[in-house]
Amino acid sequence: MSISRITGQLCTTTTAARQTSDLPDAALIRSIAAGDKHAMQILFARHNVQVFQFLLRFVGDKSAAEDLVSDVFLDVWRQASRFQARSQVSTWLLAIARNKALSALRRRSTAASRFTVGRRSAPMRAPPRNHSRRPAIPSIPTGSNSISSFSASSVCPIPCRRIMSNGAGKLALYPFLALHLRSLTQMGVVNTVKLNDQWLIQFGAHAGNDVAPWEKTDAKFTPMACVRWTSKDNNDSIYPCVNSINNGKYAYDNIQMFVNTWSHKFNDTWNMQTEFYYTYQRDVPSVFGPLPIEPNTSGAFCPPGQITCFAPAWAIVNYQNFKISKTDYFVLRNEYFDDVKGQRTGTQTNYSTHSIGWGHWFNVWGENTGLFRPELRYEHSYNAPAYNLGTRKDQMIVAADVIFLY
Repeated sequence: MSISRITGQLCTTTTAARQTSDLPDAALIRSIAAGDKHAMQILFARHNVQVFQFLLRFVGDKSAAEDLVSDVFLDVWRQASRFQARSQVSTWLLAIARNKALSALRRRSTAASRFTVGRRSAPMRAPPRNHSRRPAIPSIPTGSNSISSFSASSVCPIPCRRIMSNGAGKLALYPFLALHLRSLTQMGVVNTVKLNDQWLIQFGAHAGNDVAPWEKTDAKFTPMACVRWTSKDNNDSIYPCVNSINNGKYAYDNIQMFVNTWSHKFNDTWNMQTEFYYTYQRDVPSVFGPLPIEPNTSGAFCPPGQITCFAPAWAIVNYQNFKISKTDYFVLRNEYFDDVKGQRTGTQTNYSTHSIGWGHWFNVWGENTGLFRPELRYEHSYNAPAYNLGTRKDQMIVAADVIFLY
């Protein structure tokens, strides 16, 4: 073979490599889907450091993060054909990385729970947020001026728990299905004052969301306040709340929350609730930046060049509740949720959720002291794939729970 021929082949190969290296990420993914190993090498070179830093903030262990980086890009090689180019490739990579990290943390937690002899366990914290978290049943103080402690429930109960009764003109409590990305566990004190038959106010304070008052690192003094108006015919109720308000700076689940609920009774068997809520945190570290991210939480998808940013989220949800019998009810629930910076779910996208649920009360140690709640739920993410390791935009869930009241 002549020197000129070898040189020509070398120049052709070098030119092709240079052209591949100049391709945008989305084009590289298409090449990877076609089996192009060189495109895979280029994508890895571009993003492996960012993915490694993201994983390290999650798992806190360099060796584990390195192993997970390999797992992430192995999934990219296997699933490149599923990428739909409706989000940035970097967003897709970090979604895969987040799911890998959470799986690793769950495995680590399970292993640690089996071998705790001679070790002092760390303070228990809530699991990371996801789009199918359930709130607990609230305990609402009654009477004209009552003070009670509360925990494992939102200060201002969500609308599906407040159903117009067909009795003596009062609001009855029914714990309907609720699947919000919201603050769920607050420990503190709330005071409820009934001003008259139409007006009620609540005020109090707690230690923050999903944080015990004695937890030194993240507990914060957090005031709350609510007002509720009920119409004279008891067919309408408006319930605005400041659920959590402090300095709002980034910490473990230190979200600030504002919510308003309108409830309307159509008749003795049909009522509905519509709720709007808005949450935010300040100075949330960027998932692309150098600042550490709290374990079991997500950073924010900040604009390029910003290492922290303001991370809001908002949602509107509607419940249609139908009483079938004294012990059975049927619920239709629809929600639209906008995770503006991806801080609540780990994926920067909008969501919709559509649920059908049934509830059945039964007797345990008294009338209606047990509740069985199965449901069928469909979820969709619009701007980026948020499910199945960041490869799918839809998921269907069948779930059920059993609740005992005491």
